[in-house]
Amino acid sequence: MEGPREEPRALLSRVRGLELVEAKSCDTCCGFGGTFSVKYPEISTAMLDQKLESVEQAGVAAIVSGDASCLLQIGGRLLRKRSPIRTIHLAEILASRTPVPVAGA
Repeated sequence: MEGPREEPRALLSRVRGLELVEAKSCDTCCGFGGTFSVKYPEISTAMLDQKLESVEQAGVAAIVSGDASCLLQIGGRLLRKRSPIRTIHLAEILASRTPVPVAGA
């Protein structure tokens, strides 16, 4: 049975030319959480930096998510760190790539 975690990965697995790499921190919160990042900026930044360390170790060119808030938090920190890694919304990937046909789909 597919769920919120598996569905985006299933879609991405059908995109021609895309290599899906899972960072160890893919299920770890980015530290944004509504007003959490405003109320506790030091904790929020520490959470995000820990997540980004794992992402950087994975050697990826981009982080894909369906959550605009996470992309805003992560993208902003990547820009401040002058990282070459970029953020992309899942819908942008799906709109710009050709899906690979799968039998029964």
